[in-house]
Amino acid sequence: MSDTRSSLPWAGTLVVIAAVLAYHNSLHGPLVLDDSLAITNNPSIRSLWPLGPVFSPPAECTVAGRPVANLTFALNYAVGGTGVWGYHAVNLGLHALSALLLFGVVRRTFLLLGSHASPASVTTRRVAMQALPLAALAAALWAVHPLLSAAVSYISQRTELLMAFFYLATVYAFIRGATSGGRQWWVLSVVACWLGIGSKEGMVTAPLLVLLFDACFVAGSFKAALLRRRWYYAGLAASWGWLALLMAGLSHREVGFGLGITWWRYALTECEAVLTYLKLIVWPSPLIFDYGPLAPVSFGRTAAFVAGLSAWVAGTGYCFWRAPRLGFALVAFLVVLAPTSTVVPIATQPIAENRVYLASAPLVVLLVVTGFTLLGRGIWLLGLTAGLALLGTTYRRNEIFRDRVRLWEDNAAKRPLNPRSFANLGEAAVEAGNLLLARQRFEQALALRPEFAEARNNLGIVFHRLGQADLAVQSFNEALRLKPDFISALSNLGNALLQAGKPAEAQVRFEQALTLAGEGHRLAPDLPAIHNSAGNALLYQGRFAEALGHYDTAASLVAAYPEAEMNAGVALRLLGRLPDARTRLERAISLQPNYPEAHFNIAITLVQMGDTARGQLHLEEAVRQKPDFVQALQALGDLAVQQGRREAAHAHYRAALELQPGDAGLRQRWQLTAPGSR
Repeated sequence: MSDTRSSLPWAGTLVVIAAVLAYHNSLHGPLVLDDSLAITNNPSIRSLWPLGPVFSPPAECTVAGRPVANLTFALNYAVGGTGVWGYHAVNLGLHALSALLLFGVVRRTFLLLGSHASPASVTTRRVAMQALPLAALAAALWAVHPLLSAAVSYISQRTELLMAFFYLATVYAFIRGATSGGRQWWVLSVVACWLGIGSKEGMVTAPLLVLLFDACFVAGSFKAALLRRRWYYAGLAASWGWLALLMAGLSHREVGFGLGITWWRYALTECEAVLTYLKLIVWPSPLIFDYGPLAPVSFGRTAAFVAGLSAWVAGTGYCFWRAPRLGFALVAFLVVLAPTSTVVPIATQPIAENRVYLASAPLVVLLVVTGFTLLGRGIWLLGLTAGLALLGTTYRRNEIFRDRVRLWEDNAAKRPLNPRSFANLGEAAVEAGNLLLARQRFEQALALRPEFAEARNNLGIVFHRLGQADLAVQSFNEALRLKPDFISALSNLGNALLQAGKPAEAQVRFEQALTLAGEGHRLAPDLPAIHNSAGNALLYQGRFAEALGHYDTAASLVAAYPEAEMNAGVALRLLGRLPDARTRLERAISLQPNYPEAHFNIAITLVQMGDTARGQLHLEEAVRQKPDFVQALQALGDLAVQQGRREAAHAHYRAALELQPGDAGLRQRWQLTAPGSR
C-alpha cells in the first residue's frame, strides 16, 4: 500500500473497521461499578439546559471535575435516557476515532523521520517509505487490543476515551501545524488540549509530551522548540490553571493525599502496576476488571517490583539518551501514565487497566517498528496473525462484560481478596431476589474488609427485606459508624425504624440525610425516596401538612413518582381536602394503573365524598389486583353493610378473616353479618 492520497482513505477505513469488529459486541453490556454514579444516579445529566449543572456534577460522581465528559453523558441521556446501547455506541465511536488519529500521528511521525534521516539511516528510510502501511498496522493492532476493553466496554471510562482522543488530537494538530505552518492547526491543538483537561486529569502531561515530541522530531532541541513556539506552549500550559480549578474537591472521589494511604506506599504499589501494564501489552492475560484496593505485600515481592521498574526506567533513559527518536515511545509510555502511577494516591483502585489505554499506543507502535526492522516483509503476516488473535480475545472479553454476574465472578476468581467482587455479586443477587445468596456475598466482602461501609449498608438492606429488623438497624448503625456522612445508610436506618414503629426516631434520621444531601452539592440519588419516607414518618405522627410538603418535594424531583402522588393524596384526605386528594390519587393511578394501594385510597376518598358507586369499583379493582388485600376486603364489607347488603358484607369479611384469622375486629364483623344475626 503506497503512501498516496488515494490510499489514505482505504487505510483509515481499515483501521476503523478493525475497531468496530473488535468491539461491536460490547454495545449491550450492562451498567457496572461506577456507571451508576456517572449515569443513573447523576442528576446533572437529566437536562441540557441550563448548562451550569451539566458542567458542575456532584462531587462524588466519577465525572466530577470533568465537565466535557459529563456533557457527553447529558447528550446521551437526552437522546436515549439510561438505555445502555447509546452510551456504548459513543464509547466505540470515540475509540474508532482515536485509532484513526493514532494512525495519522504515527504516519506523519514516520514521514518526519524520513525527512530528517541521514544517508546512513537505512532503517529509518525504510520505515519512512512504509509509513502508511506500518502506521495502519500499528493503529489497527492497538484498536483491537483486549487490554483496551477496560476503557471501551466500561461506560464510565468515557473519561479515559475522551482524554485519549483529545490528547491524540493535540499531538496530531501540532504535527500539522509544524509541517504546514497553518495557524488554524495551532489553535486546534490548544483547544483540544483544553477539552482534554475538561475530560480527565491525565491530560495534564499533554503539553510536556508535545514539547518532547517537538524537540525529538521537529525543532531538534527543547530550547529551539520553546523559542520558535513560545505562544503556542503558553496556550497549552495555561490549561493547567483550568485543571487546578477543576480539581478542587477531588478527594470526594478518593483521590489525593490524606486518605489513609501514604505517597510512598502508593508509589511502591505503582511499581507493580506499571510492570503489570507492560506485561499485558505484550501478553494480555489475565485481564482483570477490578484489581481492588491496596493489598498488603511482602518485602521481597515489593523489592522485586521496585527493582524491575527501576531497570525499565533506567533502560528507557539510556535509550532516549542514545537514540531520542527511538526512545520517545518508551518515554511517552511513562509520561502518559505519570498522573496515575507515581505518588498521588488513588485510594480505591491503585491498579486499573483502563489507565493504560492511551499509554499502550506508543509501545504498540514501537513493537511494530521493531518487528519490521527484524522481519522486513514478514511483519505483515505476523501482524495479521497477531491482529486476529487479539481481536478474538477482545471479542471474548466483551462477552464477559455483557453479563454483570459473569464479570464479577470472573473478577472474584482472579482477585479472590478483592471485597468489591463479592459486594457487587451481592447487589446482583438482591436484584434477582435471592436474599440468602446476597447475604452470603456481603458477608464474604465484609470478611475481607470489615470497614467496607457500603457492603455493611447493603447487608442491612438484606436484613430489612428478610424482616430481621434488629439486625438491619445494627448493620445500618455500623455503616454510619464507619462513614458518618453516609446518606443512603441514614435513609435506610430511618426506613427500618419506621417499620419498627418508631416514626419519631425515623424522622430524625431522614432529616439528617436531607441535611447532608443539601450540603456541598452532595450526590443523593435516592433524594426523592428520602423525602417520601420523611413524609411517611410525619404522617404516622399526625403531622399531615408537613408530610404533604415532603411528598410534594419528592414528586417534583421525579417526572413520574406514583408512590409520592398516592401519599400526597392520603395526606390531603386526612387534612380534609378531598377534591385535591382525589386529583393526586387519580394521577398516581394514571402513572401506575396496577397500583392496588392507590385504588384503595381513592376509594376511601370517594366514599367520603359521597360517591360510593365509584368507590366500590376502585375497591373491587384493588382486590382484583391484590387478592390478599385485607384492608380492601374489609372496606368492601363495611360499604356493603352501609348499603344493606349483609350477605355480600359477610362474604367479604370471611375472605379477609381467612387471610388474617387473628383479627378480633374482623371476626366480630363477620359474626354480626352472619345469616340470622341481628
